[in-house]
Amino acid sequence: MSQLRTLTHPNPKPDGTFTLLGTLAHWMLFGVLLVQVYLYYIAFPKDHRILKLIVFAQLLLETIQTALFTHDMILRFAMAYTTGISGLNEIGTLWLSVPLIIGLIASITQGFYCYRVAVLTRSKCAVTLISTVREFCPSF
Repeated sequence: MSQLRTLTHPNPKPDGTFTLLGTLAHWMLFGVLLVQVYLYYIAFPKDHRILKLIVFAQLLLETIQTALFTHDMILRFAMAYTTGISGLNEIGTLWLSVPLIIGLIASITQGFYCYRVAVLTRSKCAVTLISTVREFCPSF
């Protein structure tokens, strides 16, 4: 009978490579978001005030999340430098920035998409279906 070989990572010790790369990618995407928000305010100056408020609230939440990520990154690497590699396993404020803020951002965005579908289709049935699927099947 043949045995299944398991693949193991060559360096099982925790290091901060992927955490650092993820934070750098987050900063790059935050820069893209800033440009998009600037272009939105320039291109659509006569949009409704509530739409501009929604865009600004999304930007504010993303800014808070980026600040929390950066704080955790600095704290992790400072702890790893002073106390050793075990400092990379600290949670920090990720419990707040990942599930709560991302969930709030996704909920606002999907609600905005439902509004846009309502404006485009003028169908209450379609909006009700989309919002129901959004509420009960959050993976879509």
